[in-house]
Amino acid sequence: MPLWDGSTLNTTALSTMFNLMYARKAIDIASSATPLLNLITGKSVKTQKFFKDRPAFQRVTNIGGNRIEVRLMGRLTPIPTLMDGLQELALTDLQWQNDTFGSAQFDLTHYNTVFGVPSSEFARIKGNEAKTISFAGEKYNEIDASINDTLATALASQDVGATRTVMGNWQQAVSDGTTAGEAPFAVYGTINRADADNARYRGTVLGSAGPISLTRISRGRAAVRQNNGQVNLILAAVDVDEALKQLLETRATVFNSAEWGTYGAEALQYSGMAIVADQRQATGVVGMLDTDSFVFYNNNLDGIFQSRVMEEDNARRAARIIPIDMWTQLICTKPNSNYKLTGVTAS
Repeated sequence: MPLWDGSTLNTTALSTMFNLMYARKAIDIASSATPLLNLITGKSVKTQKFFKDRPAFQRVTNIGGNRIEVRLMGRLTPIPTLMDGLQELALTDLQWQNDTFGSAQFDLTHYNTVFGVPSSEFARIKGNEAKTISFAGEKYNEIDASINDTLATALASQDVGATRTVMGNWQQAVSDGTTAGEAPFAVYGTINRADADNARYRGTVLGSAGPISLTRISRGRAAVRQNNGQVNLILAAVDVDEALKQLLETRATVFNSAEWGTYGAEALQYSGMAIVADQRQATGVVGMLDTDSFVFYNNNLDGIFQSRVMEEDNARRAARIIPIDMWTQLICTKPNSNYKLTGVTAS
């Protein structure tokens, strides 16, 4: 067993009814902070008051079907000029390009599991109201924390996702698919970004970036602006985040508060950009994101952290179950409004 004397917990449940309880639920020592997930889901956090303009992700909960289609305009038509005289009398040339409009399609990722609760667990404690409430509360908290951890890990991964079985992540979304190390991310939403004709669907990537610097941050921000984007969130692993703090200590607003523990680091804001440390982020990778270009789909956004349905399973001898069924996806509708640095070092 991974914890304490958990191996004897079940057999001593009856005797522990007479122990003095410190609290009505178990203290969570397994979870870690989920900063990116909190921002994406809009989960209430005490520290949101610190940000003048808190980064926000679009969220959609009314989902029909099991795929998402994003309509795209990928080409513009030059408007010609006209000379006086004969050109004015000529027949009109009609403008039409077959490849002006297109679409990217994404599968929704399907999460599903069933938590089982043996009836014997209730039998041992049902005589004590406080412990019954405690047990139910602990189980629900475990489920909530497990969903949190699963989604937070997926959102920060470097997997090729946005499929039925793999959640999408920001690193794949804002890739260009061509820089060294980015080839696995070439295809995104059924569009092959390695094809030069699809260059507008690429994020901008600076590979082998080296030591983090204000110059690199400024260049990334400028590249995004050229594509009508606005960086409002910088994501970094903890080591790079600390280096950024040292660079910006005389220029940025740093909120050092115990409440910031919800995110796992100090709240740092510089030139309209929130800089967030997330221990799940890959080492050496920094994301400069325009959160307006992302959409988080979830068919049960209000309930995924509040799973409170426990029912008897008549197919089993003596069990209650808590079913979890969730269709979700994180997609980026405009990758070129984002910038990614790889091979970043703290110094």
